[in-house]
Amino acid sequence: MPRPDEAQVWFVYFAELADGRFYVGHTNDIKRRAAEHEEGKRCTRTTHVFGFVRVVYHEEFADKATALARERQLKRWSHTKKLALVSDNLSALKSLAKCRSSASRHT
Repeated sequence: MPRPDEAQVWFVYFAELADGRFYVGHTNDIKRRAAEHEEGKRCTRTTHVFGFVRVVYHEEFADKATALARERQLKRWSHTKKLALVSDNLSALKSLAKCRSSASRHT
């Protein structure tokens, strides 16, 4: 366990589910959290019902507040946009971001 004066790293992650969807979560120990999902310990209703497959993507953050803000942002993304991020397809990400911002200006 880290000492209080040590910096703690937080992660936002995508877990692939058996039906192809992504679960977006946060943790301060990604290996432990993946094991919990896999073993069904402390797992979310979503990963329990739809079947955890594996962690397919993660980002690191210096603090919990920033990780939570990023988690909220990613949860609002479409499956297509999440897939582009997981696949490291930056051109698709840019295109999807332009489509979304363009649509919001016209409503």
